[in-house]
Amino acid sequence: MNPSTPTFDFDGWKLNGIAIGEDIARLAFLGEEVPTERSRPGWFERLANRFGGRKARYLEDSILEYAPYGLAIEFQDNTILGYTFFLKHSDPVGYEAYRGQFVNGLQPLSLTPTPPAPI
Repeated sequence: MNPSTPTFDFDGWKLNGIAIGEDIARLAFLGEEVPTERSRPGWFERLANRFGGRKARYLEDSILEYAPYGLAIEFQDNTILGYTFFLKHSDPVGYEAYRGQFVNGLQPLSLTPTPPAPI
């Protein structure tokens, strides 16, 4: 599966065939997480983490951020809880627009950040 074109299927709520409720390890094909500026700890968080013996991020540790894909994945105890897609670039958070595709079964869908004009 090519991670540069992830596909989310609304028929089963699956990203590249991996459904909500499955093991987060199945998403390894996405590669390393690329966090946004928002998730990088500031000086205070880095200091607290250093003396606390942790490497926790500023955001909750239960969200993986794939900013270049326009995708965030929430999980708990290695179980996928949900997918978040950014339909347009988000300033200043740093997510790009989702660069994958949406389908419903075999039917391609076109989701855009603005509603279509009335007919």
